[in-house]
Amino acid sequence: MLTRLLLALLLLLSAPARAVVDGELDPNTLESAWAGVGSVTVAGGVYSGVLIGPHHVLTAAHVVANRFPEEISFNLNAGGDLTHRLRAEAVYVRPGYVGAVGFKPGGQFDLAVIRLAEPAPAGVPFYSLYDSDLPQGTIITFVGYGAGGLGVLGPTEAARPHIKRTGSNMVECFAFTVDRDNCDMIDLAGNGPRALYLFDFDAPALPGAKPNGRLPFGEATLAGGDSGSPSFVHVQGQWRIAGINTFVTRDGAKGRTSVFGTAGGGVLVSGENGDWVRSIIAPAERGLLPPPNPTPHVPEPHTWFLLGFGLLNVGVAIWRQVRRSGAR
Repeated sequence: MLTRLLLALLLLLSAPARAVVDGELDPNTLESAWAGVGSVTVAGGVYSGVLIGPHHVLTAAHVVANRFPEEISFNLNAGGDLTHRLRAEAVYVRPGYVGAVGFKPGGQFDLAVIRLAEPAPAGVPFYSLYDSDLPQGTIITFVGYGAGGLGVLGPTEAARPHIKRTGSNMVECFAFTVDRDNCDMIDLAGNGPRALYLFDFDAPALPGAKPNGRLPFGEATLAGGDSGSPSFVHVQGQWRIAGINTFVTRDGAKGRTSVFGTAGGGVLVSGENGDWVRSIIAPAERGLLPPPNPTPHVPEPHTWFLLGFGLLNVGVAIWRQVRRSGAR
């Protein structure tokens, strides 16, 4: 009992309750590298999105599918709290998306682009896509407006449209792929190109313990409200969008999300996904406006936040156990 209490105390001391779960708060300044990451508010819900051009925001399809543009706002915190509220003019949902989130079939198409009715203000950055094949072991930095909390407890602070949080993790598995890409998990097996990425959320290693795969510092995970947030990689002096975060898992079939031992991930924006995004923004840059999606009809996920999956959790648990055994 004493050992457990000491372990819990150590984890609490090493996990400040100020960010994504176990990440950092980002100041709402124009000088921030993440000033172009905004909150997406939809019918009272708080989500995330990122500027990919003066008039365009990239987010998750399950955030805006089934919604009319007048229900959607993109909010920037550039120089203060909620300095700009930009309304949506049109919504484009990735073809192939039918309401699935995460590793359910079709979850690899969980992307959407919002066209804004007015451009983002001058000086606010927008970001390019990372087009190359993302290697396993890549460290990603995610930035979003999801809930904050502790790795031992999960979310303890609600998502708010003016509180931006950042954190990092390491991409470990991909779906739906072959060989080691899928970490030998049957739920991630397939014969297609890399489309979805997965990372796990490790507790800090105790002194003298064997490494558990945790980053040396700053390892965090996603929480409710981070749907649509970008995962960045730093390439040639620039931050580029490697993926859009769409899901977290639970520590049991009906357990907690965003605690140590769970996993998260999202949709890669390379390959065909990247081609689709550019097909929306490139014509607009030439003064041509692609027709928006018709009246919303896509089935909406049962929950408004990042979704967990029971079957995948079993696979993740087995994978983590095998990985620990191999490190001994």
